[in-house]
Amino acid sequence: MRLQHALLLSALAWVLPPAKGQTSTTRPADEELVRGIRISDAPLLDQNGSKVRFADFLKGKVVVINTVFTSCPTICPVMGVHFAALTKILGSRAGREVSLISITVDPVKDTPAKLKAWSEKFHPGQGWTLLTGDPKDVESVLRGLRLFAVGPANHSPMTLFGDTQKAEWRRATGLQSAERLAALIPPYPAGARTDTKRSGH
Repeated sequence: MRLQHALLLSALAWVLPPAKGQTSTTRPADEELVRGIRISDAPLLDQNGSKVRFADFLKGKVVVINTVFTSCPTICPVMGVHFAALTKILGSRAGREVSLISITVDPVKDTPAKLKAWSEKFHPGQGWTLLTGDPKDVESVLRGLRLFAVGPANHSPMTLFGDTQKAEWRRATGLQSAERLAALIPPYPAGARTDTKRSGH
């Protein structure tokens, strides 16, 4: 319980602004360039139990990707709140121009039904897809995205922002406000295909 409490306080430190008269010296830069991203072609399942081929699912899209697990008591609920808020900020752009994707780091326990129930606690709008699958396939996807960690409790709150058409990727902490995360989303590329099939909610 002490560890969980410490982790929760750490998460809140990222979310809450500094007290009046204080400045934050511990937060990293808003975003940083990420090189070496590889998009795996592994098959996964979304929160509705539908099969998706990860590389096809991302092709030509602007995406925002984080990692979560449903039994996480600390940073994952914060990121869930922010992704749900992002669906509202993006409105009709969510799922059409920008795809929000959460990948479980605990695929053994996180079934599609569990992921759907977890996400619905945050009352999201459209355009947020949650993915699970065979642990080896999930690991392949996460390694390619440079988001893999050994053990769910060791996963990072880092969120990836990518323009897959240009193969440009940046990352920033997912514990910032939804408004700040929205400002980091790349512009929708002109001429990119519009996928009218929206997931989940």
